[in-house]
Amino acid sequence: GEVALRVSVDGEMEGGRAAPRDSGLRLSLTVASLIEEADRDAARRNAEHTAAQLEAQRLQFVESKREEDARHATAAAELNAAFERELAAQLAAQRAQLVESKKRADAASDARHTEELQALKKDTEEKMAAA
Repeated sequence: GEVALRVSVDGEMEGGRAAPRDSGLRLSLTVASLIEEADRDAARRNAEHTAAQLEAQRLQFVESKREEDARHATAAAELNAAFERELAAQLAAQRAQLVESKKRADAASDARHTEELQALKKDTEEKMAAA
């Protein structure tokens, strides 16, 4: 703001005669006081500006951190889904191998039983023929 400053340089009347006062000293003190006040105001404005800048930076950091966390969560979810798909595919392949292996084992077992039954039948027929 503006400050009106009026200083008497010639001195003031005291007791009917001119009594020079130390106007220069009063002027210096007043100017020094005004400068101090202006400095305090400037320092306060600077502090407020700095605080506002820091708050803006903090908010920007919080927002970027939130975005980064969201990206990480999305990436983790995609990785988990890919892992689950891969695991399901591996389990399906193992199950198919087990089913195929059981079919082969059953077929081999059936073939052995057939051979054993035929051998037993032949043996029985030979004993019947001999008797």
